[in-house]
Amino acid sequence: MGNNVQLKDANSVTFTTKTTETTGVHTPHYNVDALPVAFNAGASSATTQRTVSASDDPGVVQLQNISTDLGAPDDAAASSDTGIFGIIAFIKRAMQNWTSLLNRIPTLGNKTAANSLAITLSVETASGTITTQNLVPNGAATAGSAVEITLFGMSTLAIQVTGTYTGALSIQVTNDDVRWETITAASMLNAITGVPIATIPSAAIGVFQIDLSGFLKARITGLAAMTGTATITLRAVSGTALVTIDNPLPTGANTIGGVNVITGQTAHSSAVTGNPVRVGGKVVPTTIATQDATLIAGDAADAPISTGGQSIVKQNATAELDFNFNFSCLASVVTVQQLIPASGTASIRNYLANLKLATDTLGAGGVAWILDGALTVSSIATGTGLCTTSPAHDLKIGDSIVFTALTGGTGVSANTVYYVTSVGSTTTFNFALTIGGANVVPSAAATAGTCYRILYQQHFRTTGVASPTVIYFPQPLRSNGNAAMSLLIPVSMTSGTIYISSSGYRGF
Repeated sequence: MGNNVQLKDANSVTFTTKTTETTGVHTPHYNVDALPVAFNAGASSATTQRTVSASDDPGVVQLQNISTDLGAPDDAAASSDTGIFGIIAFIKRAMQNWTSLLNRIPTLGNKTAANSLAITLSVETASGTITTQNLVPNGAATAGSAVEITLFGMSTLAIQVTGTYTGALSIQVTNDDVRWETITAASMLNAITGVPIATIPSAAIGVFQIDLSGFLKARITGLAAMTGTATITLRAVSGTALVTIDNPLPTGANTIGGVNVITGQTAHSSAVTGNPVRVGGKVVPTTIATQDATLIAGDAADAPISTGGQSIVKQNATAELDFNFNFSCLASVVTVQQLIPASGTASIRNYLANLKLATDTLGAGGVAWILDGALTVSSIATGTGLCTTSPAHDLKIGDSIVFTALTGGTGVSANTVYYVTSVGSTTTFNFALTIGGANVVPSAAATAGTCYRILYQQHFRTTGVASPTVIYFPQPLRSNGNAAMSLLIPVSMTSGTIYISSSGYRGF
């Protein structure tokens, strides 16, 4: 038998068969031109050994054309993900894509758009027209009166308005999707002019922005009468796009209010353009009439400086409002005598900082009082002792007072020191003979009189004060607003003269 052929069975066991019979010996074989069906497919090798494909036998897992499926090592990368290519070609394509992806991952620094990863930003849009007035401003808008957008967490709304129309447009928001509220503050920015606005003016064409962080929905609506057609395009994006200021920035670059925030420090007494940032004060008024009488508790105030550039650290306002008055009187006079005249301006007070005293030899020792402005007494009530005055008295509990004249008021004496025990209002108070004592209650009501607060009490000896003595008040004696300060000697010292120089200032 010649022309042996080697074959493999279903279990991959090799066996040999012959194509011809020789020397009368019969060996089991298959005729070459009549192979069984299991061997009909497949390709023969150039040698006598035949290579059988996986499909030659139904019991073998099909691996037909495995060489073609895997591909050759030198195959080019596949040109698409869906074409017919070998596995090696697909692997090469995958590796190329991975390399390209790695090259696109950003590194520190800037890259061109072509070399950067594309990012899709969250954006919500809406558009429509407004042709009529919204007659339901807090509810579901009248048809044709609003353009609405759901924000989905977007924080900034950009608005473009075109068309021909009349009627102002307002911005409204809602969180419960039921009740709408109008934003009335000037928190919308005209992106063209940079001016904050509360509403889009009638007939305005332009683009606008507003921060709407946290709201569910927003809408542009016409709350006033509308004519024509306003075309609205809305675009909501994430991220804060603007910061608004209560009032628009004034004309001029880099300026907020009156302060130039770019120029920075400028040397003293050097030329400067604009208004550089400086720490300093404000020159205070130099006349009583221009004193600021509007300051109240809680107000901000300027650091005062004088016209000479000095910081004013003394208690008075400015040197131009200082005063120095000279006064003399006989020690025997027991009536009220003006020591310092009133300022002449409402709310502007006298502040007495020091006194310079001298006297002749006096006929008797005694006391003199420096008094605040006169208060007109309209009544002192029986039963309560409540004293009513005009103008407002500015008294405090513990202040000493004196009545210099009374009509009625049995039980209340003139030229006697009393002490305020309670203050019912700016025009009423009670008083006693001692600090914290029982209220004086007259047996007959007083119907008129004059009262003074005693600011200071000075004692004098009969030997007098030959050399001037200066008395300083760490806390200046303060008069009521636009009130004179006076001197009263309650009991005559019989003879001699008292000399007083008073120094102080006027201010609010």
